[in-house]
Amino acid sequence: MSPSEQLEFQPETFLDNVVSIMGRGGFGGEGSLGQTPFPPGSTESVAKPQEQEQSSTDRKRNIAWDAAEEALGYGPKTDSEKALWGKMTGSLNRAGATADQISAVAEWYHRHWPGIDLTITALEKWFSHFLAKAEKRATAKANSNVCPSCEMGGGLHAADCETVK
Repeated sequence: MSPSEQLEFQPETFLDNVVSIMGRGGFGGEGSLGQTPFPPGSTESVAKPQEQEQSSTDRKRNIAWDAAEEALGYGPKTDSEKALWGKMTGSLNRAGATADQISAVAEWYHRHWPGIDLTITALEKWFSHFLAKAEKRATAKANSNVCPSCEMGGGLHAADCETVK
């Protein structure tokens, strides 16, 4: 037999040879000699698991996601928006953010920057900062003699306070 005849590709045995080699752990590898995932000549394949869609009522509730939708006034529609929201709300959940805290942060933001949209990215990025401000405001409101507009106490007001105007 000539060298060219020895190297001739034979499609009917090629797959059997590959499966046989891989069943032994590859070239020179360890493994069970002769055991293959499928018998030679088999047309079986590994079945892919069926993807099942979950309805919104079946999914585990994401507290931060639901609170963010409520606070921001909208929810994501596109795949990229949903991926971003998943990342941001996952971070908020890991930080222990509650629905009340997210609502307080959004309220503080809109009070201090009216007309500027709060995005899910800004909510997550500045959550701790905004939460501290919101909590400070809540504490100031609880104290007597504190202006609800500028949050100054002791009868004092900020220069741009709406109460004084």
